[in-house]
Amino acid sequence: MRTSLALMGLLALTVAGNAQTQFSTSPSNMPPSNAAPASPATSNPLTAAPTAGTVTAPANSTAAATGKEAPGYDPLLDLPPLPHNKVALTSGTVTKVDAVLNRITIRPFGSKQQMHLSFDTRSHIYRNGTLVAPHDVRTGDRVDIDTMLDGTHIFAKTIHVREAGLGGYAHGQILNYYAAASSLSVRDDLTDQEVHFRLSPQTVIRNGNEVRTAADLKTGALVSLDFGTEPGVSVARNISVLAEPGAAFTFSGKITFLDLSRKVIAVNNQSDGRTYEIYLAAIGRDVIQDLHEGKDVTISAIFDGKQYSANSVTLAQQ
Repeated sequence: MRTSLALMGLLALTVAGNAQTQFSTSPSNMPPSNAAPASPATSNPLTAAPTAGTVTAPANSTAAATGKEAPGYDPLLDLPPLPHNKVALTSGTVTKVDAVLNRITIRPFGSKQQMHLSFDTRSHIYRNGTLVAPHDVRTGDRVDIDTMLDGTHIFAKTIHVREAGLGGYAHGQILNYYAAASSLSVRDDLTDQEVHFRLSPQTVIRNGNEVRTAADLKTGALVSLDFGTEPGVSVARNISVLAEPGAAFTFSGKITFLDLSRKVIAVNNQSDGRTYEIYLAAIGRDVIQDLHEGKDVTISAIFDGKQYSANSVTLAQQ
C-alpha cells in the first residue's frame, strides 16, 4: 500500500516538472493569439496614420486641381484684371459723364455720332498729367482715350484730358467769313453756340482732295477743323469742307438707324467710315416700308445747307 502511494506521488512530481519546463521555454514577449501584430518599424510613412496630437497642414486643393495659383484678388470685393485685348486710341469731346453708372459719352472728332464708354476703378484718368478722379472730367473737355473691348462694353482704360491752351478740334456749320479780319465764325455742333477762329497764312483748307482758299468758304457749309490757341484767340490750322449747300452726295452702306415718324435714316457710309443722317421727305412710302436696320442701301442726296435730303433710295440685292 505504501509502495503504491509512493509511486503515485513520484509520477505527479514528474508531470508537474515537465509542464513547468514547457512553459519556461516559450518566448516571454509572445503576444496572445487574439492580439494584432505590431506595425513594423519600416512601415511606409506616406500611408501611416499620423500620431495623435500631430497637426497636418491641408494641401491647396484649388491649385492641385487646376495647376494654377490662387488669384491675387478677392472675387467678392475686387474687380478682375483687365483682359489682354487690343487697345485703340479714340479722341473726342465729352458730352456727358455719369458718375453713378460709371459711364462717359463722347463725340469723336469729325463725327456727329455719340460713343458710350464704361469706366471703373481700373481706369486711370489724367488732367494736365496729374491723376484725377472721374468727377474731374467735365462736359466739353477734349480727351484722348485708350479704349478696349471688355465683354460687350467698350472700356476706357486710360483717359487723358487735354491741357487748356493746346487747342483741339471742332465740327459745325459756317455762319460767316470776314475776309478783312481773316475771321471765321462757326456754329459748333456740340454746344450749338457761335465760335470764332482766326485764319493765318499757314491755315490749310481742303475740300476732299482739293486744296482751297479762304474765299471758297461759303456760309452754310459744314466743316471740321483743328486749331491751336494764342493769347485771346483760336487759330485754325486745318479746315476740311465736308459739304457745301447744293452739293450732291451718294451714300452707300448699312442702315444703322431708322425713324419713320421723322422720316430720317442713318447710314454708315463705306467710302469714309462715317455715319450720316439723311432725311427721306421726298421718298415714297412704298420704298420706306422696305427699309430696315442692317440692310445695305445706296442713297442719292442733296445738302441744302441744313441737312442731307434724299432724292432716291436703292436697296442692295440680297
